[in-house]
Amino acid sequence: MSVTNTAAAMIFATLYPKTNEPFQRLIMAAADANNLKGKKQWVFFGGDRGEIAFRRFRNILVNEIAFTFTEDGHVSDPANPSEVMDAMMKAKRLFQDAYPNWHDAYAFIDWFYEKVN
Repeated sequence: MSVTNTAAAMIFATLYPKTNEPFQRLIMAAADANNLKGKKQWVFFGGDRGEIAFRRFRNILVNEIAFTFTEDGHVSDPANPSEVMDAMMKAKRLFQDAYPNWHDAYAFIDWFYEKVN
């Protein structure tokens, strides 16, 4: 059963208009990365599935989220990792209020934040 806090979702979409869609992709990539973390399954012509999922998460964070945070006014320098990470955690808390069912994704983002900082 999907539980969505519509009011919180509207607040997130208002505060993060450019970041809203890329952040949804980031959450899905984080859930995949969390579920595949540490798995040593090899796929044909690809590599470790956990590493592929982690790279996808990182690419969305660096190539999309950092710049949309700048466009939305939450980050002044998209090349500053600590500023982007702090903004990501603030956005994650708000997004988590709106969509509480992504436990795996939120756990992975918390783990990633701990490792980076």
